[in-house]
Amino acid sequence: MGLSFARGVETSTVFRPTDTDYHYNHGVVLFPFKGELYAQWQSSLKDEDALETRIMYSKSKDGKSWSMPQVLVAPNGKGLITNGGWWSSGDTLTAYICQWEVANKEPKQGTTFYIQSKDGVEWSAMKPVVDNKGKPVLGIIEQDLRSFPGGRIITVFHEQPGLIAKPYYTDNTNGVAGWTRSKMELLPLELKRLHALTAHNN
Repeated sequence: MGLSFARGVETSTVFRPTDTDYHYNHGVVLFPFKGELYAQWQSSLKDEDALETRIMYSKSKDGKSWSMPQVLVAPNGKGLITNGGWWSSGDTLTAYICQWEVANKEPKQGTTFYIQSKDGVEWSAMKPVVDNKGKPVLGIIEQDLRSFPGGRIITVFHEQPGLIAKPYYTDNTNGVAGWTRSKMELLPLELKRLHALTAHNN
């Protein structure tokens, strides 16, 4: 593209598909946990967000040598799944799973689930991420959660219907409960789009 390479940058390969592997791999999210760097991504045969999409992960102690990729979550027959990133609260690693409940539905919509592990090997069953009233958050989580010094976590959920981006926060350090929608005015174009989507669903 005509740009120079940054100095001092090294490249390492987490996964290189063979002819028999899934060839479309993207959405990589890195996260440190118990002295290792974890990589999570979604993988499909050749197309983005295909029904056979599965969520993969690998880990490394030095960022150069990576473990053989493992299937973190396989398709469950309830629509499309995509990866939603990581979070950790001390000795527990959380992986977010985006479940698109009806494949190819317009407008797109889905719900966020999670699985957890204390060793990066054995994982819990999928459960829904819930809001401050204990109900599932009806939206797809972004992959880049951030925390404030006091422990509050912030992120974005793309709410139903139509993936409207809304900021959320929680004071629950586990990152899977207590989510509350923040206040943020939509741009006029987004308001018009939201009204159209709402009318479409009604």
